[in-house]
Amino acid sequence: MNTTDPIPAEKYFYTVDGKTLKSLPELENYLATCSEDAFMHHVNAQKNDFYNWILHVFNEEECAKQIATTTNRGSMRLQLQLFLRRQLIAQTSGMPIESPTPSTPISTSVEATAAEHILINSPVSEDQLTRFAGFASTRKDDQSDDVRIALLREKLAELHGKVSELRRVQKNPIIPDLLARNAKVKIDYYAITRDAADYQKVIDAFAEIAQEIEYCANEKTVNVKEELGYFLSTK
Repeated sequence: MNTTDPIPAEKYFYTVDGKTLKSLPELENYLATCSEDAFMHHVNAQKNDFYNWILHVFNEEECAKQIATTTNRGSMRLQLQLFLRRQLIAQTSGMPIESPTPSTPISTSVEATAAEHILINSPVSEDQLTRFAGFASTRKDDQSDDVRIALLREKLAELHGKVSELRRVQKNPIIPDLLARNAKVKIDYYAITRDAADYQKVIDAFAEIAQEIEYCANEKTVNVKEELGYFLSTK
């Protein structure tokens, strides 16, 4: 089943906070905006409602497996984002979606580097994905891991952009900046090992960065001059 196609009304997902989800892109959007309480109602130590929906309604075993063990909203959303992007590439190239495996050799070809550059350094349009998929269809042995690494680097570039925006508005994003630098190392390591456990470490790191960015964005901007003036005025 195409996860963006309409599904019968009896298979809709009705969330605890009154939302109706009809596709996996809608689930991804919901994970971006729902409260932690709403998320934990559906995903906790006893159950994972989203896993069941993905597995039994959409028959997407690999996607369900990737989110089966996470109880972190940000981590689940990132897993889903990457799955949906890989699905779009697979649809345009006619290739199946594969889960992370450690068996694929590293691609060092000029074509692979150019394809990754498209994904990392510019907004990704469907046309760019189609062109990338055209390259991917000629490299069936290493497409899955190479695409995954490119998407991880694209996401890291997006997070770096958010850190830069925080600086522009005079926030102090030192913690998310340091975490993002560490995430780059994790991606580079995953590019070498191609191990599913190392892939999960990157996803978890991204979730932590996103949380720190949100925390930093909500912090009050401190004007040192104003604070000093207030302090002196109370003396």
